[in-house]
Amino acid sequence: MINTAENPGMSVSLNSTVEVRDSSRVDAMCRQGGRPAPRPPSLKRRLAPRPLLQCRGESEATSLDNKAGRRGSRVGEPAISVPREVLMDKLLFAGIEVSAEVLLVCTRAGNGSLAIREFANDPPGHQALCRYLSRRDATLRVCMESTGLYGLDLALALDGTQGIEVMVANPRAVRRFAEACMQRSKTDLIDARVLYDFAARMEFQRWQRPSLQALELRSVARRIAALTFKLTGEKNRRHAALLSTTTCKDVIRSIDQEIRFLGRDIAHLRQVALELIFRDYQLTRRFQLLTSIKGVGKVSAIAILAELAILPRDLDARQLVSYAGLDPRQHTSGKSVHQHKGISRAGNKYLRMALYFPALVAATREPNVRAFYDHLLARKKFKLQAIVAVMRKLLHAIYGMFKHDQPFDGTKFFQPRAQTTKDALLLTETIP
Repeated sequence: MINTAENPGMSVSLNSTVEVRDSSRVDAMCRQGGRPAPRPPSLKRRLAPRPLLQCRGESEATSLDNKAGRRGSRVGEPAISVPREVLMDKLLFAGIEVSAEVLLVCTRAGNGSLAIREFANDPPGHQALCRYLSRRDATLRVCMESTGLYGLDLALALDGTQGIEVMVANPRAVRRFAEACMQRSKTDLIDARVLYDFAARMEFQRWQRPSLQALELRSVARRIAALTFKLTGEKNRRHAALLSTTTCKDVIRSIDQEIRFLGRDIAHLRQVALELIFRDYQLTRRFQLLTSIKGVGKVSAIAILAELAILPRDLDARQLVSYAGLDPRQHTSGKSVHQHKGISRAGNKYLRMALYFPALVAATREPNVRAFYDHLLARKKFKLQAIVAVMRKLLHAIYGMFKHDQPFDGTKFFQPRAQTTKDALLLTETIP
């Protein structure tokens, strides 16, 4: 705080900057030829002070801008600084924008400006990128978005390079981060700079490399899911074609051939998935634990295990539910906005699809799961809501089974409320 009473010749503005005006110093230093000297160009139209990098601890985390870090932040942008622990460790950062053919890498050059280089998205390009990033003396933290198979090989290559740590960020988190920094445009160059700032400012969560068997199993399981969806469509077309007498017999024959081909292909891929599972002891054990649940057969176990095998082992049950998109979502505001509650669906759709039919069967065949389902219906829940709740609770049970290496126990899933003394007396009076 500046006390204006002690400095009568000084005026303080209420904006983000503090403007000092001393009349005696202005008369002595700023007058040339009887007229006041023009203001320096660096002070013209300045809305906020330039950040003092050494004082504020922002040497590796400048604000987003259109000039690659050369201009100050806009009014209203959040000032998120890098912790001093990060600066003491002398970490370096990089952001990589992944596309089908090109990789854009944003790093900090020696003169302090942001430098962007382009590499091909293929194995030779990955090797060249690793050599380019590994020339630094300090540890380099790389941030890239989760782009499916386009960035998987790159993440594997970077994770295997010494001195490089990889974070595969959620695209929704990166987009919200850019919006919080008042970034209105979206291009590949801007996305690379956004990823650089995301790695430097936000909490770094290192990507854990899945095993090769788990990655192969997931690719097989998702191909089975795609072919199953296509097979269902062909069966529906055959049903519709048989209802009309105008359908050509060759069309029916073509649909039947496609159905047989898809069925053989799906059966072959399921056998391949089982072979991949039985090659690994941990996958085999988890497969056995999954099939101990009434309602989870080999087909469902393959689909569920393929999506869970690639996840880090330090996830808890809540994070697992959030990954599946089965976490509840609320949207209320004041007294007027009260939207219907539901699940977020912001997760793995393959895992949700794999859990639906097991939950449907378990709610009928497993006594404790059936009791939980009836308990929800008694609370005026819709049937679909009850099934989704069973899916979520089944995922909790699977987490506990994997953690403690124990088969499914219905008594731990749900126990009905014990009868009170009054209920027991009424029951005995009704019995003849």
